[in-house]
Amino acid sequence: MTVTQLGRICREEIASSPLAVINEHLVREAQRDLIYSNMSVKQIAHGLGFADIAYFSRYFRKQTGVTPT
Repeated sequence: MTVTQLGRICREEIASSPLAVINEHLVREAQRDLIYSNMSVKQIAHGLGFADIAYFSRYFRKQTGVTPT
């Protein structure tokens, strides 16, 4: 499957881009971990593949409107 095909199928089936789907999933996972675990924001960020805690905080705030803390 090509990138173009994936993008077309995602837009047709769920009216969203593949990147938006990935972003939504990452934010949901982060929110779940923030609420239901005792992990720090740094641990959650690293667990989701973010090397920089500051970038994760900016990313999370941009997606949700609130900071992860």
